[in-house]
Amino acid sequence: MLRRILRVLAPVALLVLAGSCGTYARSPADPSAGTPDSRAAQSPDSDGETPVLPGVGGRDPPAVRTPGAVVGSSNGEGGWVPNAVVERVVDGDTIIARIGDRSEAVRLIGLDAPESVAPTRPVQCFGTEASRFLAAVLPAGTEITLLRDAEARDIYDRLLGYVVRSHDGLFVNLEVVAAGYAAVLTYPPNDHYAAVLDQAEAEAVASGRGLWRACGGPDVPLG
Repeated sequence: MLRRILRVLAPVALLVLAGSCGTYARSPADPSAGTPDSRAAQSPDSDGETPVLPGVGGRDPPAVRTPGAVVGSSNGEGGWVPNAVVERVVDGDTIIARIGDRSEAVRLIGLDAPESVAPTRPVQCFGTEASRFLAAVLPAGTEITLLRDAEARDIYDRLLGYVVRSHDGLFVNLEVVAAGYAAVLTYPPNDHYAAVLDQAEAEAVASGRGLWRACGGPDVPLG
């Protein structure tokens, strides 16, 4: 009789056990499963070493240019929430920014300004002017909103970023190219704004702005 009862109860026990396991796997209380929102917030770079920056898309910086407008607003829109503060400008395409409690070198995505401080390369035509222009656009203490593209860092361990001046929404990467202080340099997959930057460069070349008039093009040795 006992064996007969066990044979009847065994399948029922297995079904109950399987059901309880399935419920556990789907439970929001399971820290390994995570909720949809928490999974979306996670990033391959959220390892304590690389700051987690918002990605491009959604609310893009304005695709307008104000060539040479060093301190002016590119549009009437504000409201960009800052996530970094400029500490200093290194050269025409690199800055040092304070992000949280750490300083990071940030390489502006999509452009290449003439060299002015590289220890292994000569100073290039319009390199000093490009550095001064970026320093005028982003003086120390300026609050900025950094956006990332597909890759977080370059081979030199610099953060790769699109820089928006938070108080007025000026898209700094675009401004530098449009004013003729840098040429476009695209490294896929970091090419979200490649078409916009290409158009800005074409207009700068056609108008003879900045290095295009003074140097005839990029990568020209000084003197």
